[in-house]
Amino acid sequence: MKLNIIDSEKNFQYILPLFFLFPIFKESLLTFLIIILSINTIFYLIQNKIKIAINKDVFLLTIPFWIVFISSVFYFKNFETLKPIKNVLFFLLFPVLFYFIPKSNFTDEKIKQYITILKNSCLFIIFTYIIAFFYNYSVSDFFIVAHRVSKFRQFAYEEISFLKIHPTYFTSIVLFCLAFSLINLFRFKKWSELLYIVFFTLIIFFFVSKINLIFLFLFLLIFPLINLKGLFYQKILFYTSFLFISLFLIKNTPGLYERFHELKISLTNAPKDLSYDSTNIRVALYNCDYSLAKDNFWFGVGFENIKNEIEYCLKSNYNSSFYLDHQYLSHNYFFYILISSGILGLLGFLLYLTHVLKIALRVNLFLFYFFFINIIVVSLTEDFFYRAFGSFYFNLIVLMYFKNYRSKES
Repeated sequence: MKLNIIDSEKNFQYILPLFFLFPIFKESLLTFLIIILSINTIFYLIQNKIKIAINKDVFLLTIPFWIVFISSVFYFKNFETLKPIKNVLFFLLFPVLFYFIPKSNFTDEKIKQYITILKNSCLFIIFTYIIAFFYNYSVSDFFIVAHRVSKFRQFAYEEISFLKIHPTYFTSIVLFCLAFSLINLFRFKKWSELLYIVFFTLIIFFFVSKINLIFLFLFLLIFPLINLKGLFYQKILFYTSFLFISLFLIKNTPGLYERFHELKISLTNAPKDLSYDSTNIRVALYNCDYSLAKDNFWFGVGFENIKNEIEYCLKSNYNSSFYLDHQYLSHNYFFYILISSGILGLLGFLLYLTHVLKIALRVNLFLFYFFFINIIVVSLTEDFFYRAFGSFYFNLIVLMYFKNYRSKES
């Protein structure tokens, strides 16, 4: 087959929308999508005789990859030492591949199309969760709360073998889509967005992902001030509706009171025997994070060794068995980088985030600011970029807006 038979430039318009269906894919399929994009990009470069040259922006956007790569080589003992590199491959592949994709694929209309695909995939997942739950359980089961976790949250995360995605990761994506729908509703009077707003709000409450639920309240308080300038009556309507709906959901959402009450009773109580929960486990992890970071400040322990180091710390300091069934990471991505690669690695990661912030300032869109701040806050409580869904989602949105800005600039 001759290379010119394949219309690689046109293929981008079919491949890129698939990327925004990622919440419904298993992690292995995310890698497959990248492979397809890589092959098409290579064909595109050859067909158009484009010289391969990487600029400063691309290099800065690949910094998280180089942090892990250099540290893994520094601590090299065997090929197992290099395994953590696969967790950051998206930080290398996204910036490099998207750099060569034609800018015509990232116009304002294309961006709206991509986000619409993303929000429809999220809505599909929500409908699937709800239908599957009530197919297997009764209405009364919906209000069951065991070990401070609702039956619905447990079912969605543990009992569904397909469409399995961590509640915190999923609600972060849903928050982004919710913000997009609210902007469409108030700025462009798209009343169909109400369907998305209702179900996106409900799933954030039903999953009771504490950090994103708090973020939802803060966002809904700030949103009218930024996006409804001068529209006094719309602001009154928005805040009144927000107040009554929030009070209703706070009162009736199963597991919500228990999850937040857990914060009060567990923050100062260390895990002991079988008395542990998500809050005091995190406190124990943060104590170990601080201890390991202090003892390994300059060079870290290596990305391959961090799990064992954290497990040893937990075993040495806590008379409980919670760490035996699950090998924990830092639950704070900044500590994860610092403990694994030392202060130079953390400074490199902060340089990367500073560059993403500069991109956000250039793009100057409320939706991008909201996305960026949300992920940074979530990364303080989760190893967000360690999971494939986290690094895939973050790179996809950042590179999408970066290319959109470049297309306007040119």
